[in-house]
Amino acid sequence: MTTILGRMLEPGDGTPGLPILDLTPWLLDDADALDRVTAAFLVAAAGPGHRDHDRAVAVLAAPGPGQAGYLAAFYRIALARIAAELDRVTSLRPGFAERLATAPGLLGASTSPEETWNAIWRVFFPQAVGLLGNEELRVRELRAARTVTVTRLARDPMTNPARDVLFTSNVLLTTPPAGEDIGALPYPRPLRDAIATAAAGQQRYWFDHPIELGVEPVGNELLYGLRGLDEAVDAEPDAGRVTCLLSVSARAPAACATWTSSS
Repeated sequence: MTTILGRMLEPGDGTPGLPILDLTPWLLDDADALDRVTAAFLVAAAGPGHRDHDRAVAVLAAPGPGQAGYLAAFYRIALARIAAELDRVTSLRPGFAERLATAPGLLGASTSPEETWNAIWRVFFPQAVGLLGNEELRVRELRAARTVTVTRLARDPMTNPARDVLFTSNVLLTTPPAGEDIGALPYPRPLRDAIATAAAGQQRYWFDHPIELGVEPVGNELLYGLRGLDEAVDAEPDAGRVTCLLSVSARAPAACATWTSSS
């Protein structure tokens, strides 16, 4: 794994199509603190063979205070977990272990970017191997695999889709954007106090696309999705009102809300 990552992230190796990123500028002392620890994490994951490995380990060990320190602590834990996960998976899946072991040789023998990408995909994304140059065939194969064939009509077909279908979604909330005046948010005082406490704490988990409390409506993914649902309902003949149940995930106990379309 370190050989693969090293060739992907260190310039001057000579492998066609690589590197995909030179992290050296992000490891300099004057780089943004969060950029610096993230670059250090990637270099550390590439292993001791990377020319900047020692510097990266030093950055992760002494990243500085604040958010950079919290992020570096997360990355240090992640490096240990990655190593443990690789040990576990390679012991359970001989096929993956074989692909991982042969990748350095394939990269060393590569004579084109396509061969390089296939060597990497063979480990991380086997389904993509052979895709280049055969895109149209793969599109047809994918469409054929996802074709739905209607074998018979439903015995009890829907008569009112707006009432027969219940839409559900989960809303993941997080603390407000940096610099937001939590005391000015239009929420009850106990909720504002709870938000302030959460914002002052150390971040322990990272999630994709959480919605920041207090974010402007134009940047609120929940409202964006609900507007899209409204537009989809409006496009239906005899559009009615549909109900969407939203579960809310946050650091506080989960809540449940009901939203009814404006259509």
